[in-house]
Amino acid sequence: MFSQSLFYQWWQLRLASLLTLVAAIAGANECALAQIVPDNTLGQESSVVTPLAPNFDLINGGAIRGGNLFHSFEQFNVKEGGRVVFINPNGIENIISRVTGENRSEIFGRLGVLGSANLFLINPSGIIFGPNAQLNIGGSFVATTANAIGFGEQGLFSASVPNSPPLLTVNPSALLFNQIAKSITNQSTTGLRLPANQSLLLVGGDVNLEGGKLSVLNGRVELGGLAGEGTVGLNIDDKNLRLSFPDNVALADVSLTKGATIQTSFERGVGSQLGTGNIQVQGRRVTIADGSEIVANNTGAKAGGTLTVRASELVEVLGASRLLAETDGVGTGGNLTIDTRKLIIRDGSEIAAGTFNSGQGGTVTVRASDSVELSGTSADGANFSRIITQTDGVGDAGSVSIETGQLIVQGGAQVSTASAKTSSGQGGLLFVRASDSVQLIGTSTSADNPTPSGLFALGEGSGQPGDLTIETRFFIVRDGARASASNLGSAQSGGRLSVTASESVQLIGTSANGQDRSGLLVGSTGTGSAGELTIKTEKLQVLDGAFVSARTVSEGRGGNVTVNASNSIELNGTSADGQMPSLLTTQTTGVGDAGNLTIETGQLTIKNGAQITSSSTGLGRAGDFKVQASSLSLDQGSITSQTTSGNGGNITLSVKELLLLRRGSEISTTAGTAQQRGDGGSINIKSKFIVSIPEENSDISANAFSGAGGNVQINTQGIFGIESRPKPTEKSDITASSELGVTGEVTINSPDTDPSRGLIQLPSNLVDASQQLAQGCTPRGRQNASSFIATGRGGLPQSPNEPLRGRAVITGWVDLPEQVTYRVTDKSSTASMTKSDDRIVEAQGWIVDANGDVMLVAQSVQSYSIPSAISCNQ
Repeated sequence: MFSQSLFYQWWQLRLASLLTLVAAIAGANECALAQIVPDNTLGQESSVVTPLAPNFDLINGGAIRGGNLFHSFEQFNVKEGGRVVFINPNGIENIISRVTGENRSEIFGRLGVLGSANLFLINPSGIIFGPNAQLNIGGSFVATTANAIGFGEQGLFSASVPNSPPLLTVNPSALLFNQIAKSITNQSTTGLRLPANQSLLLVGGDVNLEGGKLSVLNGRVELGGLAGEGTVGLNIDDKNLRLSFPDNVALADVSLTKGATIQTSFERGVGSQLGTGNIQVQGRRVTIADGSEIVANNTGAKAGGTLTVRASELVEVLGASRLLAETDGVGTGGNLTIDTRKLIIRDGSEIAAGTFNSGQGGTVTVRASDSVELSGTSADGANFSRIITQTDGVGDAGSVSIETGQLIVQGGAQVSTASAKTSSGQGGLLFVRASDSVQLIGTSTSADNPTPSGLFALGEGSGQPGDLTIETRFFIVRDGARASASNLGSAQSGGRLSVTASESVQLIGTSANGQDRSGLLVGSTGTGSAGELTIKTEKLQVLDGAFVSARTVSEGRGGNVTVNASNSIELNGTSADGQMPSLLTTQTTGVGDAGNLTIETGQLTIKNGAQITSSSTGLGRAGDFKVQASSLSLDQGSITSQTTSGNGGNITLSVKELLLLRRGSEISTTAGTAQQRGDGGSINIKSKFIVSIPEENSDISANAFSGAGGNVQINTQGIFGIESRPKPTEKSDITASSELGVTGEVTINSPDTDPSRGLIQLPSNLVDASQQLAQGCTPRGRQNASSFIATGRGGLPQSPNEPLRGRAVITGWVDLPEQVTYRVTDKSSTASMTKSDDRIVEAQGWIVDANGDVMLVAQSVQSYSIPSAISCNQ
């Protein structure tokens, strides 16, 4: 390839001799003028077009002001196979060309500058670069459909209102649009390229890359569109040109289609002492489709650049297209930022920032005020739509941050941070904040290997996996989708998964083929431990076979699960085939111990086959449970801690009101299910009331096979319908048994009076009343017999010689006041009694008067009287 530097040197040597040929080929002027026509707005300093050879035009002349050279044309085109070159006089830094006619500029050939000056092409009527268009420019290039270029406070160089240029000696500072701007289109499949470290800017109305390519190694590429009046800032720092769009202007659309590309990256292994450039795309709707790419990778030692996409309404990445800011060198990767109202990623498209060497990976930041949606896979099913940061080297992966109103990930799409198997770098952090909801839905449609939709922080190498944090109002995972922070490699510990949902967390069902269950997972498949899983919400639902799990399948210890649901937790049902229960679990299938499970909620409901469990199917110990709830209801549900050979975990339940067990429910900790050793764990229950139905075979058990049975301790005010028994039966039981080992203990602490055991039986032997009477004389020498009557339970002691009990009620004697008459009145009679000097005596009997009323009398006159008093002398 003929290098640009040699091209410039050749032109400098040949320039003098080429100019002598002008007269000889003057006849070719008509052809040249048909392509490039200068206007007369610059007067004596008008541009001069000189044909040097067929299809080769040289542009000279123009107005020089300081470091700026101004050209003005009525038409400016470069035909197919043609070549147009601007002369670059000494000291000129910017060549500024305007087109004042009404026709767009068609650049179908090669456009160049004989030197290193920046080239500006301004045509308000539009600009198109054809399929074979190329650039031979030593400096930066700006193509714009603005009406004018501003020069600080000195004035404008206008294409819509052309006049002789004032003394514009400073650098251009702004692009001015005072009408609806026409579009800029790039169809150049050969590519518009600039030398390294330069800037390539396309600024107009709609900016479309229809299969077109833009490339500036370690430089800067910017695309921007305005749909109305406004001013776009233009900052020039040496050869670095940058745009700044005001917030209050209406933007136009920007699109990359038909495999279009923008690149500021060197090939791998090239430019090792350099970094990468910066890319910015800004518009109303930005569309990257049909396998198009925007690439700001870093293959060198310096820090990577940035890739920024801003859209006032929508960013679409469709049809297996990609936005990349990765590093394959020792320098850090660039950062990738998307600011918009709505982001859509579909059809296997990808937004990625990764590291494949020792460089630190870049970050991905998405701010979408309305929503972010990822869905589907590529047409061949090989690629799934995703946002990812990853490491496949020594360097650490960057983070992913999404802030939006609503996040939807479906059809096999994923948002993830990851470390590969060969990597020793750490995985990145994945942070999602959605003011309304996060929805993870379904799997890919691949029949052979469907992939779950979801959010993932995964580590397959030796580096520490990243953490996954989700903050939202409603969090929904359904139809086989997942959120996971898992350790799949040899890292010492896994990442943390934290979900905070102010309203609710819903985990629902399985994939369409029934193979993948929806849920939340922290896990370990290597030597390291699983991470921690935390859920904080008002209401948690785990339905139809979904799950929450902390799991280890190898040497590592299982992770812990902590759930705080202020209102309620509901686990309900199984998968459609009945094989997978709705599940909240910590488990181990290896030598590591399972993690612990802690639950705090108002109402906890487990029904229709759902389970809360900690299990070990390997050599490890099952985890411990701690549940604190206002009420706990199990209806065909279970809370279990189970091992095949290790020790069972402990279960601690603290229930303020009611613990209800119905229809074969169980609370159990069991060891040695494979007829192996292992001691059963202990069960500690504290509940105001414990209720079950005897015939429904709901059990509380701490059992073992050959190890010691666990202990069961229950503290309650009332326990109904379930009894302690030595061995399990078909009734509702409380057991602590061992088939071959030592039986555990069952301790129930409750009040003495237990309504579940019926009323207290009264004694069959009657009280001998004669032994309850004192035989001494009455006071004052009276010979009236003493008497004592005991009725029912409580009250006075059964013997006058016994002390009063705490519940006895004693009523003192009452004296009648002087001259007071007391009347007792009912419907049939009136009785009166007046205090007098008459002595009050004990009633010795009763009579029935004519009205049928019973009256106490001093002496018995009827057979109903009590026995006569025994005299003192007798």
